[in-house]
Amino acid sequence: DIAGTNMDAFWPLWPSEKTSETLWLGVDLDKGEGDFKVLTKPVELFTLELGVAQATDIPTKKPLHFEGMSAGRANFVVWWFETQLSTTDPSIVLTNAPKCVDGRHTATCWGQAAAEVHGEVAVEPGAIVEVQMDIPFGDYQLRFRRPGATLRKAGSQANSAPDAPPGAKPYSEEFVQDWKAYNTVLKQDLPELIRAHPIGLAAGRADDFLGICAIQRCALAIAAQPRLFGVEPCTIARYVHALYAVGGEGRS
Repeated sequence: DIAGTNMDAFWPLWPSEKTSETLWLGVDLDKGEGDFKVLTKPVELFTLELGVAQATDIPTKKPLHFEGMSAGRANFVVWWFETQLSTTDPSIVLTNAPKCVDGRHTATCWGQAAAEVHGEVAVEPGAIVEVQMDIPFGDYQLRFRRPGATLRKAGSQANSAPDAPPGAKPYSEEFVQDWKAYNTVLKQDLPELIRAHPIGLAAGRADDFLGICAIQRCALAIAAQPRLFGVEPCTIARYVHALYAVGGEGRS
């Protein structure tokens, strides 16, 4: 509810990318967005040297070990970047780290990224907990799960009721039925989406810049005259945003 108004009717119109557990969301811990409670000390996810590292240097799987600070059940991982701008002075850093967690740096207007932990992890002060990080090659999406838990796939909730956010009231029955109907249609469309997806994915994997430019030109042409292609303006706008945005709220 927002100001006493039930918003369930709007959820079926939420962009289809938001129904996928692989999408990360933008948050800002310094602003208190999402009412997050930090349970563990930060750890390094991975390190790359720009201009040297290749796509194959990004780990596809990696166990992460967090040291607990507060008791609770971890259901999200929040992450940020640190870029060393000097080879001689390690204090010269460009980062979007939250000041409430890392006081070494001045807070910025940039937020952080957050993604769900599949299968919540119990955290206790001083204890080490393990979270498995998965980065499917070419997907550039960080996924996190409790060891042994399985990752849900997009559309996998088409025949089951979605879970409400932690601490929120259960979704109304009307919303659950609309959700199921919406995801059933989405599941029917997935084969065509999967068939077309490798075109852009292959270009990105092979560092085929001409191919990527061709895809971008096609997207811009459709965005300029979406009605000529039978595409909703908001749909192509989201796709163009995914191609060009820096620091957005996730790639679709």
